[in-house]
Formats: sequence, C-alpha cells, structure tokens
Amino acid sequence: MLDDRCSACLLRGGLLLNPHSSSSFIHAVCSIFQAYE
Repeated sequence: MLDDRCSACLLRGGLLLNPHSSSSFIHAVCSIFQAYE
C-alpha cells in the first residue's frame, strides 16, 4: 500500500499519466521522485 508521503508525491505529479497503473509501478516512480527531493 502507498504511504502518505508517496500519495502526496503522486498528487504533486498529477497521478502520473495513468491512474490505473499498477501499485508497484506507482511506488517505483514515487521512489524516483523522492530521490530527487
């Protein structure tokens, strides 16, 4: 499950391009965002 920090990260990213993306993909992208913060 996505934690609050990851959810906030996705919200800032506009939920990426596909809100139906797999959770694993979303989490991976979120990790990338956090790495640049």
